Amino acid sequence: MEFLKSDHYKQLPSVYINAYMVADLFTSKRKLLEIGDPTDISNLSTLLPYCDYILTDRAQMNRIRRLELDKKYNTKVFSLSNINELFIDLEKI
Repeated sequence: MEFLKSDHYKQLPSVYINAYMVADLFTSKRKLLEIGDPTDISNLSTLLPYCDYILTDRAQMNRIRRLELDKKYNTKVFSLSNINELFIDLEKI
C-alpha cells in the first residue's frame, strides 16, 4: 500500500497519463461518455510513452495534444482527420 500512495507510483507513465486523461474527460463539457472512451484511455495510457506514432480518434488526439502529453513523451499523435500528415512523416523514415 505504501507504494500505491507514493510519488513513485504516481509518476509511472501509464498511471500519470490515465489520471490526466480521465480528469480531462470528466471535466469536459460533454455530457455523455462515448462507449469507447475508457478503453481508448487505457490503451493510450499504456502505449503513449513507448510509441513514436499513434493513430487514434480525433477526440483522443485533441485531448492528448491539449494536455501536451504528446510533447511530454515525444510521440506524434494523429487521427483520420490528419492521416496524410502521418503518411508524410512515415515516408521520411
